[in-house]
Amino acid sequence: MFGIASVTALVWCATFVAAAPRRGHRLNHEMIT
Repeated sequence: MFGIASVTALVWCATFVAAAPRRGHRLNHEMIT
């Protein structure tokens, strides 16, 4: 279960970081807040 969770977290993190410069910082800031 930990393996699946860690992989999902890594994929989510990678997707978020990859989408950051494309979508803009304002949208990401709204998601973080």
